[in-house]
Amino acid sequence: MKIILLTVFLLFLTVNVFSKELPIRFYVANHKAECTGIIKQMCYLLKNSPKGEWKNYSGTIEGFDYEEGYEYEILVNKKEIENPPADAPSFIYKLVSVVKKTPTMVISESNREMLGGNTFYISRIRMEHGLHFVENYSDSYINFDLNENRISGKDDCNNIMGEVTINGSKISFSILATTRMMCDDTKTDRIFHQLIRKVDKYKLKNNRLKLYQGKKLLLEYFIPEVKPE
Repeated sequence: MKIILLTVFLLFLTVNVFSKELPIRFYVANHKAECTGIIKQMCYLLKNSPKGEWKNYSGTIEGFDYEEGYEYEILVNKKEIENPPADAPSFIYKLVSVVKKTPTMVISESNREMLGGNTFYISRIRMEHGLHFVENYSDSYINFDLNENRISGKDDCNNIMGEVTINGSKISFSILATTRMMCDDTKTDRIFHQLIRKVDKYKLKNNRLKLYQGKKLLLEYFIPEVKPE
């Protein structure tokens, strides 16, 4: 009899434990994106893993105090809604905990749109005797992927890639990874890597991106009217 009661008790515990759904882990982008549901609105960008694909979520995350400019790792429970209105979601997510909150991008929508939607080609670079105009600009450029906080491009010789953080007018770049091609008659690439590590501020105006150390202009980029091939 005791064996039967123990078996029933353990079975009850097993059913009780596994009947509770485990929390869902989400990564939340540092900004919202315009999306269209019943009406146009701003949606969360969510993904299930660090290397996953961002997807729009137009619903509610109950208890989540979201702040733009920060990336989040959160745990949520899925909460069903009884008798939802027509064309409305049948569930919402309810926050369990914020695992991580990381400051990444605090940036205006106009700057986000310009940085994220264009290729910037170098126009001036600071050398030993001051700013130097770059005539053959097509081999030195940068692109921003602000959803992933990354940049890519070319340093006049090699392809480059790395991370970028923007907070208001402040900007910083990680040490950039590069390919390993040998190029003749160029030193712009070496100077670029020396300067980009010093950059701490930026200005974006009239299709020009200026990168500073304090008040000293180190690098200037532009969006050409006719893009080079």
